[in-house]
Amino acid sequence: MPASALESGFFRKSTTALAPPDASRIADAAVYEVQHGDTLSRIAARYSIRVSTIKNVNRLSSDAIRPGQKLTILPVDGVVYSAKEGDSLSEIARRFRVEPEEIARQNKLDAGQNLDGLELIIPGGKPLQPIRPTVVPVSSRFATAEVYGDSAPVAGQLLRPCSGVYTQYFSWRHRGLDIADRSAPTVFAASGGVVVEAKASGWNGGYGQTVVVDHGGGFLTRYAHFQKVFVAEGDRVVSGQALGKMGSTGRSTGTHLHFEVLETGVKKNPLAYF
Repeated sequence: MPASALESGFFRKSTTALAPPDASRIADAAVYEVQHGDTLSRIAARYSIRVSTIKNVNRLSSDAIRPGQKLTILPVDGVVYSAKEGDSLSEIARRFRVEPEEIARQNKLDAGQNLDGLELIIPGGKPLQPIRPTVVPVSSRFATAEVYGDSAPVAGQLLRPCSGVYTQYFSWRHRGLDIADRSAPTVFAASGGVVVEAKASGWNGGYGQTVVVDHGGGFLTRYAHFQKVFVAEGDRVVSGQALGKMGSTGRSTGTHLHFEVLETGVKKNPLAYF
């Protein structure tokens, strides 16, 4: 984890990736729209498949997902292969080291059927080459931000989100950490992830102008009381990227940041992660 939000290397251009296969062309595949609070492990459990299957088919390079994102869900564990002209069932089966009968049964293929252009589920198959990540468009002001690839943070791996002094610590009554600075500095992302909430106005339960970042694996960070928010829902951010300007909106008695760390919905002491 970098020591400074200004350290070089954060803003490298991402590369364009191949899109995931069209679920409508895959036998018995479903399309699932990600909801607030979803994680890949919960979705996988719901459909009785592995997380790796969802990631492979949807070309995800990390566990980070965002509300509104549509995922192709296979009926079984495996991969999807786009058959090309001249492909035979036996050759495809040999390539993926599975039985041709399993492919035929899963995809409801007739004997001697032309496979050209078909999207085939290969049950139990493994990717033939590394999966290139799907690039989700970000807002223009962060068009050069690197696609998020961090894993869920652990102790000692979060960046301190801003300058200032600690004015209120984590307790049973106060489930976060307050950092105050009268100069109202910029607040940075404590780790890479996807912005799942960006409230640029309103009371919002006392949080005022607020940003929530999903880091994958059920791990989120919340940043509250901004006077100005720089990001939007769906933006992918990297560790050290500016999220907003410290303020005093919502239930606040002075310019400060209220910072929360949540693991699977449970608020944790942020100091344990710096």
